[in-house]
Amino acid sequence: NVAAHCASKFGLEGLTRAAAEALREFDIRVNAIAPGSIEADSSEKRGESPRRKVTQADVATLAAFLASDLTRSITGATFEAYGSTRTVIKA
Repeated sequence: NVAAHCASKFGLEGLTRAAAEALREFDIRVNAIAPGSIEADSSEKRGESPRRKVTQADVATLAAFLASDLTRSITGATFEAYGSTRTVIKA
């Protein structure tokens, strides 16, 4: 399923960039989170190392960061959160 996985991740990135450009004039930021495999039942845990699977808390923390004013100048970006689950090389 590597081809389908790759197509979906690149589609997400393209859609994010296009939406960010279309909505820039309205001061709307569009960013994406592209996680790898997420550890099941992990809402209370945070990844201790990039060699571990991403947890639900890791993704939630990244989403909260992206929604904050700390990222007000960032739009059109895709943030990868793979931990140990990265299996495809991104071009």
